[in-house]
Amino acid sequence: DDADAAARIVLGLMDKVRFLGVRQAVLHPPVTMGKNAFSVEAAQQLLTVITRAWCGHGFDCNDLLIENIEGANLIDLAPAIEDLGLGVCIDIGHIIAY
Repeated sequence: DDADAAARIVLGLMDKVRFLGVRQAVLHPPVTMGKNAFSVEAAQQLLTVITRAWCGHGFDCNDLLIENIEGANLIDLAPAIEDLGLGVCIDIGHIIAY
């Protein structure tokens, strides 16, 4: 499953940098607009799977930050972000670029 694979990659990277004391990560959410987009429901499901793996690995859900990117409307994902207790990373460069 794509969500499980993504979670394994994220957690594997966090394990590699654990010695640095890293506790937060910025995640680009699934694209929900444009070509090859996920439905909002599918994107929310992907976030749910990744968040459960993140928290199950001992990290705080709020330390997984969902970033604004082109093609992924955070307003559409806001209910899942809030329900899952995720943080948000607002990239000003992304806002300026689009």
